[in-house]
Amino acid sequence: MSELVNETTKQVRIFPETLDADDGYPSDEKIAQIRAANDIPNAAQWLIETFPKLVESLPCGFVEVRDDVNDFDRPIKIVSFSTGGWSGQEALIDAVEHGLVGLFYLWSWQRGGHYQFRVPAPQSTGHTTAPSLSKS
Repeated sequence: MSELVNETTKQVRIFPETLDADDGYPSDEKIAQIRAANDIPNAAQWLIETFPKLVESLPCGFVEVRDDVNDFDRPIKIVSFSTGGWSGQEALIDAVEHGLVGLFYLWSWQRGGHYQFRVPAPQSTGHTTAPSLSKS
């Protein structure tokens, strides 16, 4: 079965640090990069640290990252995001929602472009605990 795996699928596709925004709209290449990113170990950190900067680089969006605890009293980060109705922000969240970050961390969506992500809080090493895809 392993011989059927395409070698390109083993390549790590990282999350972008910028959007190369032109007139408030992220570039198509950066949106595609977010959607295709598979850098599991860094996904949570990207959502907590880089995603807010990307939101703030575009007009109209709102993002807030705050500390909280989950139902098991474990520390988490809550990332709240609103598009503000701007289509550039909507393109960004569409890529996030339908990519790896949305799969692992999207907690809720409310009509009007309001999203909430819940991420395990960074450990003392500065890294978050990403969900494991391996069978134990």
